[in-house]
Amino acid sequence: TTKTVTVTLLDKAKKNREVDPELEFTSTPEVNFTLPNSSTITFTGTITRTAGEAVGTYSITQGTLTNTNYNIVFVPGTFTISPTIPDINGFTDLTLTYGDANISRTYTSTSTGTPTYTISNTNVATINSSTGSITTVGVGTTTVWLSLEDDGTYEPGTASMTLTVDALPMTVTADPQTKVYGATDPELTYKY
Repeated sequence: TTKTVTVTLLDKAKKNREVDPELEFTSTPEVNFTLPNSSTITFTGTITRTAGEAVGTYSITQGTLTNTNYNIVFVPGTFTISPTIPDINGFTDLTLTYGDANISRTYTSTSTGTPTYTISNTNVATINSSTGSITTVGVGTTTVWLSLEDDGTYEPGTASMTLTVDALPMTVTADPQTKVYGATDPELTYKY
């Protein structure tokens, strides 16, 4: 009579873009258990999972795992790939001068999630929450945040940058004036 051995394929998981963890199984009786005939429980081959790297679940299956001396009953496992934090690049610190034209900060990301922009100090600048267009309103420093929604492949992600708004350099030149001694001072004027 062929001995029945139950092989349970253990569930495994990873975040997308990570290397697969090693697939494992347990058996009943367990591997290396000595049978009454002095042979031990062993297997050849390997278990495998359904191919794919997209977020989702995949079957862990028998693959080539076998031993012709046993009647093997396989209990399948599940391999789960979950979203990971996205890369966000190019969202770097920026220095503007008060009065500069509006500017939109760009970035690149592995995520296609919808962006939302916020700013910590609206006395320095304001930002359009959907386009990222920055308008300077005062001199100083503030933090600008970019948040990306979950896109099904990547978790929500955030990045920040420091925005510095410098004072507008201005040269003021007094207009030359003259007066006759004893006369009232003329109005003082200037150009910039």
